[in-house]
Amino acid sequence: MSSKEKKKVTVSLEAIVAELAETRKYVEALQSNLSQLSAELNEIAASKSALELIKDKQEVELLTPTDTRGHVYLRTLINDPSKVVAHIGLNYYALLPPDKAIELLSKKEEDIRNAIEMVRSELSKVLQYYQNLQAVVNKLMQQAQAQQTTKG
Repeated sequence: MSSKEKKKVTVSLEAIVAELAETRKYVEALQSNLSQLSAELNEIAASKSALELIKDKQEVELLTPTDTRGHVYLRTLINDPSKVVAHIGLNYYALLPPDKAIELLSKKEEDIRNAIEMVRSELSKVLQYYQNLQAVVNKLMQQAQAQQTTKG
């Protein structure tokens, strides 16, 4: 066989359809991951904004939610906003000045932006692969319909 000759590979339609379904699940997982990362980025931005507002104050009054839906808020008076409790990783927290906490959040923000770019890149590749698989399935279905029309 010369190097110019094409090698034929036979793959069943069922195998391609199964691959299409698995690829769709992977796309959905990547989209979910992207959504979670974007939400985390929004949370970090909100935390940074709050820290910017309090960092130069002597005393701060806040409304603190008691739940994630905001059903009830507590009026909270912070007498010394010069230190905040910040998550530093692996379920560890540290008492830091607001500026240091903002630096920490900026680093997390950068890491999340990088992760978002990686997921977007992977999603783009997988979507292209998915579209190629769909095109193959559509072509095979058209060929099968054409063969049935000529036989019938």
